[in-house]
Parts: sequence; C-alpha cells; structure tokens
Amino acid sequence: MISTWPIRKYQVDAIERRAELGEDGEIVHFKEPEIHGNPIDGTGALVTVDYGYDIHKLLAEWAPFDVTILRFADRTHGVIGEYTDTIVCKKYLPF
Repeated sequence: MISTWPIRKYQVDAIERRAELGEDGEIVHFKEPEIHGNPIDGTGALVTVDYGYDIHKLLAEWAPFDVTILRFADRTHGVIGEYTDTIVCKKYLPF
C-alpha cells in the first residue's frame, strides 16, 4: 500500500481525536474545530483525527506490514511544505 496522510510533524502520538459523534448524534469536539476544503461541499470537511509520527507502529499492529514513512521535498515537481509524508506498507509474505 502506498498512501499519503497529513502527519503532524509536532505530534508523536499515532492518533489524536479532534472530534467524534456523540450518542445523541451531535459532534463532540476535543480540540478547536479545523475545517479543510471539500470539493463536494462548500462548507468544508471537519477534521476528526490528527495523525502523528507513531502512526507506523499502529499500522504494523493492525496488519502484518513492514511500514516505511518517506518525507521529501521536490521543488521541480511542486512537492514542498508540510504534509509531504508518504507511507509505504509492504505485507509480510509467508515462506
């Protein structure tokens, strides 16, 4: 699996919940609400989870993956700034 996730460079914990639905269906906020752009809905999308650098450990617990996180910058191709981490997971194959 190759994917990109917005990993917060200042956060070590794998996952920190920002918000979730309460039992009454209302949104419960644990942090200040953060809204990202959403091409389907002009009001945006609520960020519900922050990912930190220990996400590789959690991924390896969820599935038998060898997990690598690559962080890079490439001005030629416009890959600069925050959130340029790419997660590469390779599944262990039984011998």
